Amino acid sequence: MITLETSKWNRSGHLIRFIVASLTVFDDGLAAWRRANPDLTVRRPESVEAIVCASSFLDMSSEHVVVLTRPEERWARLERCATHLRSTALPWFAGSADPEHRNAAGEPDLPFETFNFTDLERHEPPHAQAA
Repeated sequence: MITLETSKWNRSGHLIRFIVASLTVFDDGLAAWRRANPDLTVRRPESVEAIVCASSFLDMSSEHVVVLTRPEERWARLERCATHLRSTALPWFAGSADPEHRNAAGEPDLPFETFNFTDLERHEPPHAQAA
């Protein structure tokens, strides 16, 4: 499931936008197994017991906002969004089908680049530099 969220500020003729908020994979078989094996799993509300995995799309892509204010640009912007989802969200969903073999199909290990926090320069607060 791809979750889209609208803005409370949307107004016809002024601003119309939505964001691609999250991606979620559901499996009814997993939900049934969790119900049948409560001692082997964490208790979950019924609404989420079928979730296999989920991710914030905001963490996957900087292209998560779609602005549709101008009618003449709407189709092009929606097509651009769909193309972007095909290249980012669909590989993520494909990887959830068989996580052990996901790289055999050529999908990336992660849908985003990793960040090495050890590469950051150490910055001393101003009061520590004076000492």
